[in-house]
Amino acid sequence: MSNRRSNVRFHFTEKPLDATIFVHKIKQVEVKSKEGSIQILDVSGNGLQFFSSLRFQVTDEVLLCFMFRITQKWFKVYGSIKRQRKTEEGYIYGVALEFEDYASKMALIQTVHQLKLEHE
Repeated sequence: MSNRRSNVRFHFTEKPLDATIFVHKIKQVEVKSKEGSIQILDVSGNGLQFFSSLRFQVTDEVLLCFMFRITQKWFKVYGSIKRQRKTEEGYIYGVALEFEDYASKMALIQTVHQLKLEHE
């Protein structure tokens, strides 16, 4: 059974969270790509959902890097796009996150929990 939704998820309902995105790897090979701006709609320890006017591929072969700040903490996380939905303004993407280490994942989970508590 999948635990895709087992982590607490925080929805940025009042204002999406501004973030930077770039392609980190294609088929396990590091690449240099231009940075782009996105808006994170929600985040958990397992994934995030973001909006962009840019069109990205839904594939496990492309690993993206996301950089954003929640409260006063900066996060740099990686993930691949699992879902895409077209809207009138652009696209909404669902991303499965990967972390460089366990501490990075725990820091994000703790921050999301803190946000949830503050906004209940």
